[in-house]
Amino acid sequence: MNILVMGEQIRFDELKLKLGNGHYYYFLPFGQVVETIKQKKIDCVIDLNFDDDANNFANALLMFPTAPKMVCGVKKTLSQFFFEFQDYDFDQQAKSTVVGVNFLPTFINKPLTEASSLGNVINKQTLDWFENHLGLAFELVGERVGMVVPRVVCMLINEGFFALQERTATQADIDKSMKLGTNYPFGVFEWSERIGIKNVYETLLSVYEDTQDERYKICPLLKKTHLQTI
Repeated sequence: MNILVMGEQIRFDELKLKLGNGHYYYFLPFGQVVETIKQKKIDCVIDLNFDDDANNFANALLMFPTAPKMVCGVKKTLSQFFFEFQDYDFDQQAKSTVVGVNFLPTFINKPLTEASSLGNVINKQTLDWFENHLGLAFELVGERVGMVVPRVVCMLINEGFFALQERTATQADIDKSMKLGTNYPFGVFEWSERIGIKNVYETLLSVYEDTQDERYKICPLLKKTHLQTI
């Protein structure tokens, strides 16, 4: 398969572990425009940084309208994307080629890929294509920002920052208790570093704006940590 992948290197490396070396990857690092490969034969498109900048994907959708596509739709839903880019006048066929997935760092190379579909059922043919041609297995969830696993994990990380801010325990002790007490693969602070504090902050912000649920209100210490990395 000739696979166009757009995004940052760390996610691309994790994606290759998931899909294997039996494909030809056209990798466009985050910020490089898709027009540079417009003459190439592309079987499918994967946008790992769709959440952060959907402009490149909008152009890819015009250039390869029939190719199946996966986008990291955690902080931005497909409905939001098609509303924001309605001037592009994408037809229904183009819309049916896209599925949103949880492709934040640390979640890519997993046995099940969490996916959301525009209208929940319209993109089943695209999901089937990725299952049949790339061997992926999906768990379909409702089309909401944050999906399921990212919003739960980011909420736990947020609570960890609250505990540290209130001096309930040290960062090392909080991480240790999460791994030993709940059998999580990482402590919450270790996980925030692996996911990227920017992604944690922006996921929580998107979910809070969508739900107004106090569970997702960002801890001041987490916000401060995020601002220090900019």
